[in-house]
Amino acid sequence: LINAKDNINITILPHQYRDRPAAVIRGRDLLALVDKYGLRYGAMNMFHRYENKDGTGLLWFSLMMIDNDGISPFDLNRLPTQTMKGLVLFLSLPHPRPVQGFDSMMSIAGLLANDLNATVYDDTGEPINKENTQAMRELAINFGR
Repeated sequence: LINAKDNINITILPHQYRDRPAAVIRGRDLLALVDKYGLRYGAMNMFHRYENKDGTGLLWFSLMMIDNDGISPFDLNRLPTQTMKGLVLFLSLPHPRPVQGFDSMMSIAGLLANDLNATVYDDTGEPINKENTQAMRELAINFGR
């Protein structure tokens, strides 16, 4: 993370319905999911997904929350009772194995979004589709070449 020159960011936002209060992600739900998908709490008060679910190997990607102040790290003491507006996942570049890191991030983002009744968006605010996914993947592959 310290050597990152750029990031590929994706955002997970809960579905909003006109006839209901603003949807949020509950911290207790997120805690169950980060464990389920092998993310580990660590450096810079973020969750990180490593090559191996036990927290070893290369860092694939990291996770932060979106709250009223914007993008923020996590406070494990507050998280069980906290709510957030969304999540940001990011792959730091350059990366020694960008395809694996990117594919892991996209896969877990999809699983989290499904479990949280949410949608995954690219860094321009567009919902994830084949075209923008491929463009981000190519950016990861070609970064620093």
